[in-house]
Amino acid sequence: MVAYQPIVLVEEFLRYLVEEETVCSLAIERIEVQLKDLGDKQVSADKKTQQALNYLKTAEEVYKLAYQGFKTDKEVIDEPLILWAYQNLWQGFGIKAEYRKTPMQILGALFEPPPPEAVPFLMQTLIKWLKEEGQNLTPIRRATIFHLLFEVIHPFEDGNGRLGRILMNAILIEGGYINVAFRNREEYISALKQSQEGAVIVIEALARGRRLSVRDITETVEYYSNLEVFENLIRKEILRSLQIYGRKLNIYLTSKEVGELLGYKNPDYVRVLINRKKLFGEKTPQGWRIPLSEVIRFAENKLNLERTLKTIFKI
Repeated sequence: MVAYQPIVLVEEFLRYLVEEETVCSLAIERIEVQLKDLGDKQVSADKKTQQALNYLKTAEEVYKLAYQGFKTDKEVIDEPLILWAYQNLWQGFGIKAEYRKTPMQILGALFEPPPPEAVPFLMQTLIKWLKEEGQNLTPIRRATIFHLLFEVIHPFEDGNGRLGRILMNAILIEGGYINVAFRNREEYISALKQSQEGAVIVIEALARGRRLSVRDITETVEYYSNLEVFENLIRKEILRSLQIYGRKLNIYLTSKEVGELLGYKNPDYVRVLINRKKLFGEKTPQGWRIPLSEVIRFAENKLNLERTLKTIFKI
């Protein structure tokens, strides 16, 4: 029998999840790699594998900083970090860490990114928004709006999607969440398109020279965008990750913890659910233990995500 383990370290959980995120993020760009291709390699002659290795190493370093930022309540994303991350994403490819200097078109997009001369100002505005206004929002909303604005700006010649997802995940980790692996390419792109109208309006206005306060930016994006579509996708993928790696890492909760997560005033009701076979649990000398994956299966739409993460990781 597996030893009772009610919690798991955030660092251990992220180590597994970042590998899957790498494969999923590259797949969004139609770059197919497998988990086995990553291994302990540092460099690869295969360009696809090298891009995956670069993504994995960059994400790991950025997320370490983000987790430290969470523990110290410090925002770590700034322009030097963004440029450093971009350079590392393209290590070995001879691509400079600088904003694009040419106009950009995105195949299939409903908008045209701003002209290159506007990009430095827009990026500075985006970082200012994150530091001044982002703290007034929930981590998922903060990460969503940042990601939408970043992707509309499209500040670099290539790799904007990959870098944007890493930065979005860093914001989630800073807020006490875990990173997201978007496992379905079409679902991710669809959610992005459905949620980006407000971001397009903001970036186009700023590029034309209109002055917007950080609060104006938030209110415009929230008014014109269907943010819930993208936010719900983030929530769905986080819960799926908790299920998958809850099984892999043998994460169990006590009946008291489950009762608190489900909002039951009487913790004995968890045992009633187990006896009725609506919820699976095992009796041990220390008390009942319930697999995290089973809790999510039973009450996915009822779980408070922030409270669930705090319970699992004891943060």
